[in-house]
Amino acid sequence: MIRKHISYFILFMSLISFQALTAQVAATKENTPIYKSFDHKQDVTFLLKAPDGKHYFSASRDNRILMHEYDTTVPAKEFAGHTSVVTTLAISHDGKYLMSGSDDGSAILWDVESAKILQRLRAHQGTVTAVAISPDADSKRLYSAGTDGNICVFDRTTGCKLIRTTAAEGGGITCMLIDPYGSELYVGANDGKLRIYSAAKDALLGIFEGAHTKEINAMALSPDAKSIATGSNDRTCLLWDIKSKTSGIQFSGHTWKVLSVDFNPSGEFLTTGSNDGSVKIWKISEGKEVANFSLPKRKTFYASIFSPDSKYLVTGLQVDKPIHPAICYWPTELTAGADIHPDAQPMAPPVNPVKPGMKKATPLKKK
Repeated sequence: MIRKHISYFILFMSLISFQALTAQVAATKENTPIYKSFDHKQDVTFLLKAPDGKHYFSASRDNRILMHEYDTTVPAKEFAGHTSVVTTLAISHDGKYLMSGSDDGSAILWDVESAKILQRLRAHQGTVTAVAISPDADSKRLYSAGTDGNICVFDRTTGCKLIRTTAAEGGGITCMLIDPYGSELYVGANDGKLRIYSAAKDALLGIFEGAHTKEINAMALSPDAKSIATGSNDRTCLLWDIKSKTSGIQFSGHTWKVLSVDFNPSGEFLTTGSNDGSVKIWKISEGKEVANFSLPKRKTFYASIFSPDSKYLVTGLQVDKPIHPAICYWPTELTAGADIHPDAQPMAPPVNPVKPGMKKATPLKKK
């Protein structure tokens, strides 16, 4: 009888162990990138979606910018011209112009088609941390901001002549967005406050009520242009209502700095990346975390964006060794509890090597 009970006990414990192992394998499978890119040799600091819904750009500590297609494995273009870390990117509404900022103290305006420099802009004493391009038909105004606390405005149609400098409040500027109408600039700073400046004149228009307790690192505008999400060194992400100029939902869960934020195309979900070694997805209406991705050894997620169909995340990572990927794609549609954008048409993730029927980009030419 005792032996029989012992046999049942061993069988029961074996079943539990098997179930635990199965759950662990399943969790590992869900937490595995479907694609890894090694095209950048150092950390990817910024990711930017192109307006055509087919491309995105990556900026890196290797001083380069790469243009990628979501469904290919080889970068389509390389933008080389900065002499230090590329920190930030912006693109014109029509996709013709790309603007970048760098630790080298300059901003560069690029022609996207040729990947050539149109103008190098030098107006800051220190790192250029944020750039923006006006949404008018001519992309007439160019904006740069930096650690010196200044917002500089240039006229693209007059050879990028500097037309105005605004000394912003709050210490060094960390991030900046322009509204879809080209009238307001949303500016994040070292003091954790979100401010609104006029895009047309030297004027502070307002300060959002509430603030992060530490500096703002990143911001994103919702698809309906009604909300702004910000990530901060205080380990949180805040959602701000533009009309009332108040902060609403706070997303807490990271154990270290929140370095990137992005909305999915429907505006229902947020993604946040951190140097705690994880990137998360949040359901905005519930203020709840619905997915979490990480690599075996803790790596900083400097950037994270949704793919156009929300089926996966593209993330920019810390790179310590040549074997470490600079960019990873994560399959959000396989994550339990994260039924993101159910009406979207599936997009085939890039694979390596390229399979028949999938477009293959031309490899970059070595310079």
